[in-house]
Amino acid sequence: MIARRTLLIGLAISGKTSACPVDQTTGADPAGWTLVTVPTRRAARFVAGPGGAIAITADTAVGFLLRPVPIGTGARDRVTWQWRVDAAPPPTSPADKGHDDRPVAIQVIYRDVGDSNDILGGVQRWLRGALVHDAYAGRVLTYTWGGTLPAGSRLENPYLPNDGAIIVLRAAEAPLGRWLTETVDPAADYRQAFGRDAPPPTHIALSADTEDSGGCAFSHVEVPRFIPSRP
Repeated sequence: MIARRTLLIGLAISGKTSACPVDQTTGADPAGWTLVTVPTRRAARFVAGPGGAIAITADTAVGFLLRPVPIGTGARDRVTWQWRVDAAPPPTSPADKGHDDRPVAIQVIYRDVGDSNDILGGVQRWLRGALVHDAYAGRVLTYTWGGTLPAGSRLENPYLPNDGAIIVLRAAEAPLGRWLTETVDPAADYRQAFGRDAPPPTHIALSADTEDSGGCAFSHVEVPRFIPSRP
């Protein structure tokens, strides 16, 4: 059974509708994960599939599936996974808040409170932790598939100013229906985004978002694995 939390970001109800051609997410809830949803928005569905992969459906929907990283995960560990997108919403820009759909993304989350002199930032982190989930009281790297920007693009997360970075791994032209393998270096990405060394990550999340364009996304993700760094 997955736990459920609601992401409170004050969104209005969308009148857009979309009919997904098929529903691939039949099966059991992923064990050990927490589902984070957005009020007034249809929730994306996350279902444990064969072989340990998680099937994700977002039909004019949004959602995040969150869990703690394994005990002993280090600050310099790399992350690897395979993912496959079978259907994607119309490409949108990840920089355009409120129009930033994506078929799938992976988030690496840190309990970094930032600059102690940043009072406003501290209040925003506290609110995220209190209203969303305590994991989101820190900083977040989001690795995305899809959108209008080319692969390799890096930008600030418009929902997490100063605390979030987006790295585009696959552009909208990436092939559908094919498993692709990723290996990322979050410690290096963290330093490039925030100008400081990364602490050990605390959580990892899967997400999908199609509620802005009213599109439909099907994807599968093998649970990301952390690769210990060499001494």
